[in-house]
Amino acid sequence: MKDYLAQQVRNICMLGHSGSGKTSVVESMLYFTKATDRMGKASDGNSVLDYDSEEVKRGISVFTTLAPVEWKDCKINFIDTPGYLDYAGETESGLAVADNALIVVSAKDGVQIGTERAWKLVSSRKLPTIFFINKMDEENASFDKTYEDLRTSFGKSVIPFELPIIEQGKVVGSINILKDKAWYYNDRENAKEVPEAYKDIVASYCDQIIEAVAMTDDALMEKFFEGESFSETEILKGVRIGVRNGEIMPVYCGSAIHLTGIERLMDLITEYFPSYAEKGVIEAKDP
Repeated sequence: MKDYLAQQVRNICMLGHSGSGKTSVVESMLYFTKATDRMGKASDGNSVLDYDSEEVKRGISVFTTLAPVEWKDCKINFIDTPGYLDYAGETESGLAVADNALIVVSAKDGVQIGTERAWKLVSSRKLPTIFFINKMDEENASFDKTYEDLRTSFGKSVIPFELPIIEQGKVVGSINILKDKAWYYNDRENAKEVPEAYKDIVASYCDQIIEAVAMTDDALMEKFFEGESFSETEILKGVRIGVRNGEIMPVYCGSAIHLTGIERLMDLITEYFPSYAEKGVIEAKDP
């Protein structure tokens, strides 16, 4: 692994309810970037993150583990934490060194106790946060219901940046809302036009993002009220500011075990999450 400047480093704490797939998401990124040659699973006892004998025996994460991933000239340090409340101390230690948080939510189970606890932890620390709706491949998975759960529980700052394309009850691709393009899993390299059935909802969510971007800067707010369009650079800058300040919490979706949504999630992390160098001064407390 090469050396990286502080501006190229993202330190991210993985959080969520036990069984939501936090470890699988990191495993999929390691595999996708060819850092590993197989997809490990905690439940099978062959995860590269859950290597302790107790973790292998139980099939769950017990300790906090660090996993570095190289992606697009950045180094992403994933701090994988246990989901069970019994190991809350491990989660606290991971958060202490994190600059950002990625909360994983099951598309089948929605917001659970562990999700709410994760939110309280990151909001109390004012950590920039992204939600990843995982397990979109499973039966009874619902992006819409899970997203509504997130927005109801955590506020209007929770905004989708990606939507699943569903045909005959199966997820066959996804739509990037800001780019207004669709990608199908059987042809991942070539962007397609957004299907007609999704155009209205994509436009609605895009308006939400643009409005949130306008709130991050007075000049953008003025342009917004004058009906002027934002440039791609202005949108990128606005989203970065919004994410950093907690005014925008992007929602992405996919399936870790099938590697769907993983590439775009890493793009989102490198584009929108602040680096270690942007963290600023940490306020110390006199014990």
